[in-house]
Amino acid sequence: MDALGPDTDEVQPLFVDVSMEKPDIAGLAQFVSNFHPKLVGLTGTRAQTFAVVRDFKVRREYAMTNYSTKETGPRLNHTSYFYLVDPEGVTRAYFYHNLSPERMALTMRLHLKRHRDEQ
Repeated sequence: MDALGPDTDEVQPLFVDVSMEKPDIAGLAQFVSNFHPKLVGLTGTRAQTFAVVRDFKVRREYAMTNYSTKETGPRLNHTSYFYLVDPEGVTRAYFYHNLSPERMALTMRLHLKRHRDEQ
């Protein structure tokens, strides 16, 4: 988000909890606060979560162990993509988690410009 500069105002970053456990709203809020102030955490019913997992082709699996004594509850390993979704809900791009922020920002700026031009 910081790499977008002034275009940050046009983007709403979301983190979607893809676990099938009962939502932990306080834990989710604490988790997203570790990243960017604009990041919003989303959770939902089992049906809504399953729909997101299916629609975005997220692979997930429960790990048999926790890796830290600080962890509580089940550990969920999952694919870690960032998706760029336009205001109409169409996925325009996705990024691997190891892509540099500058490259992500460049692609996002191109899509933002294209969207503005279409308006």
